[in-house]
Amino acid sequence: MPVLCDFTVIQDGTVTIGDNGPALKKNFNTGGRHNSQALLMLNVKGLNDGFATVKINGTFVKAIQPNTKGDNTSWFSQHMVLPSHLLSPSSSNQNQIEIGRVTEDDNVAGNFDDFSVRDVVIFFHQSA
Repeated sequence: MPVLCDFTVIQDGTVTIGDNGPALKKNFNTGGRHNSQALLMLNVKGLNDGFATVKINGTFVKAIQPNTKGDNTSWFSQHMVLPSHLLSPSSSNQNQIEIGRVTEDDNVAGNFDDFSVRDVVIFFHQSA
């Protein structure tokens, strides 16, 4: 039996999250998806002060790892395997991703670590 793969680009350009931008919330579809795991891939830059939470349809999936080298100028990739029950097989925008803000290490209330994400893509098995 052949296994087909499809993908959806959730975010193509760069988005800043933190003091200069709210949490990223975007709707996306996985229409015709086979009931199996999916792979979420994204690029991150400037995340230094903590772990950014990733939710799919309101459910926590994993956290984006901070750059422990303190390099704010380089992009690094993150990959996450999503359980099959999190995603809708519907062809409409039935899914939502949310990438949360991260509090800065300075312990000042309301200060967030500014970081950027781009090229957020989800790969999934397609029904034959």
